[in-house]
Amino acid sequence: MRQWGTRSLRVYQTLDPRLQNLCNEILVEYSNISLLYGYRGRVLQNRLFQEKKSKLRFPDSKHNTRPSLAVDIAPWPYPINDNILFGALGFLGGIATVLARRDGLPLVWGGDWNVNGSMVDNTFNDYFHIELRE
Repeated sequence: MRQWGTRSLRVYQTLDPRLQNLCNEILVEYSNISLLYGYRGRVLQNRLFQEKKSKLRFPDSKHNTRPSLAVDIAPWPYPINDNILFGALGFLGGIATVLARRDGLPLVWGGDWNVNGSMVDNTFNDYFHIELRE
């Protein structure tokens, strides 16, 4: 049975319980994943904004709430090949979207920000990112 690694477990503990349940189901039922970021404080959030890895400054990201309303996930082990990485991220985004819809969660994946089913109309792609919208 798959289990959370040490870093993923630290991230997991910062998540909204609904995201915890979703990530648990993905891990146990569908794919081995790593949790990269849950809650992000001011310094990290603003650094990621400056690096153009986030569109939002602190405190405007869903990562900046306690518990976190956003999580960044990745396949584990992390693929070296970009084609495999992006395929895996699309798979994970699709699984998360389907499970959230089934459970009535207002989930948004960073590969389809406007939730219209198209992955070609984004102005910013963050395939690692999933968030709850209230």
